[in-house]
Formats: sequence, structure tokens, C-alpha cells
Amino acid sequence: MRKIKDILNEFRERNSNNNNNNNGSNDPFSRIKDFMEKTPFTHVTTGEDEIHFNSSQHAAEAVAHSLAKHELGRVHSNNSGNKPMHEYFLASAGTHDDVLDAITNHIANHPNLPSDLSQHVPAYLEHIQSEEERKTHTLQQFGSMLAPRGMDGPQSDLGAHTTKKHSHPDTEAMGVHPHLYDDTHHLKNVIEEIQDNDSHGYFLKKDEYK
Repeated sequence: MRKIKDILNEFRERNSNNNNNNNGSNDPFSRIKDFMEKTPFTHVTTGEDEIHFNSSQHAAEAVAHSLAKHELGRVHSNNSGNKPMHEYFLASAGTHDDVLDAITNHIANHPNLPSDLSQHVPAYLEHIQSEEERKTHTLQQFGSMLAPRGMDGPQSDLGAHTTKKHSHPDTEAMGVHPHLYDDTHHLKNVIEEIQDNDSHGYFLKKDEYK
């Protein structure tokens, strides 16, 4: 028969492991978040403008939040029959997706990331995106009372607000948005957030560093 002492030791060990799991110390998402918060990320646009984040976690949240607002802008533009803006937001969504993919690759392949976490990085970035979509839709429904991080001010209709913010006076005459494929313009919300708080990072136009 097994000794009572061995059984008790095994019981204590199981309880200890459960407690570790409960406090999140072995949760891969929690560990990835900690790593991303300490890891910078730089994105260079197609126009060679540079967007630098001091934290990859903040970069992912800001880009995912902006993407969610642009999706509301796309829906608003489509419903109002504004084809040029609808096309603009479709192109913008591609830009945001590219940046989120770049963050994913940056973290998953980072030499300092513990090897057991790499496989969980894509799912964690999807989790961030889902959370920012949820927050943005909550803000759309309830207005400024629940505005996350104080980014959006008092606008309750984010779709209309985002469409207006990204519109251009020459669009109607040209039949297309003049910045349709300008990813710096697509990332306008993200860049403004950095410019409003330089502790988050910095934005440099091409002619400022070249």
C-alpha cells in the first residue's frame, strides 16, 4: 500500500499547482502581455514615415482599437451610400491588419521571448483584437460615458465621427478618396494618440529623419 505521507505530499503538490494556475503565473496570455509591455515596436509606413511604440502591448491595443472604429466607419459609409469612403475603410482595414500581423511576427519571433510562448502569440493578438472590438461597440452603444482610455471624446456615433475625420474635401470631385492607399492617413488615429502622449512613443515623417 502507498504510504499516507506520500499521498498527502501528492495532494499538497496538486493543490500548489492549481494555485499557481489560478494566480495566472503560468497563463501564457498573462506572460505574453508582460513581455509585450516591455518590448518596443516600430512600424514604417509605405511612405517611409516611422511610428514607434515604447510598448508592443500598447501598439496592438491602439491599432486594434483604431481598426474597430474604422469598421464602424465602413458600415456607416456603406449604409449612407458613400462609396469612396467605404472603399477607403476597406483599404484602411488592410493596413491595420498588416500592422497587427507585423506585431504578431515581431513578438512570436523575438529572440528574448520564452520558446514555449511563441505558439500562443497569434491567439493572444486575436484576443486583444476581440477585446478592442467589444470596447468600441460598447462605446458606440453608450456614448462617451464608457470611452476607453479617454481616446474618443464625447462622440456617441463613432461610425459617423470616424467617417468625418477621415474624409477629404476633394473626394467627391475625384470620385475616390485621395488617400485611398496612404497608410499613414489610415493610421491617423494611432499617430494622433502617440503625438498626444510622447511617453507612448513617437512619430517621424520621412523628411524628419532622412
